[in-house]
Amino acid sequence: MNDEFISDQSEQPRHELVRVEREMGNHTSDEWYCPTCGRRFIIEYPPRYKKIVLAEGDPHAAHSGGKGGIKMDPAQVFEIDPRLSIWQEWMDSVNFERHWEDRY
Repeated sequence: MNDEFISDQSEQPRHELVRVEREMGNHTSDEWYCPTCGRRFIIEYPPRYKKIVLAEGDPHAAHSGGKGGIKMDPAQVFEIDPRLSIWQEWMDSVNFERHWEDRY
């Protein structure tokens, strides 16, 4: 992929997420909080992965964080190669999420 398709993230504000301890019985999940902008969300783990946004915070900030010794930096965003746009349109029209929700 050409460098021209790489989004410039150098101007984005960078925020560090903090993991908040949660107890949900047998349900496994993590809550994450950004002390800079107030972004809060919950990540639920198997058997049904799910992300629940509690507070949006700054949608333009690049958030990073980690747990268990693993640190995740913000994802590098790529624009879709124009040659692949027909496949992206097809994937959007299929609505895979609907099929996954039926199974879990």
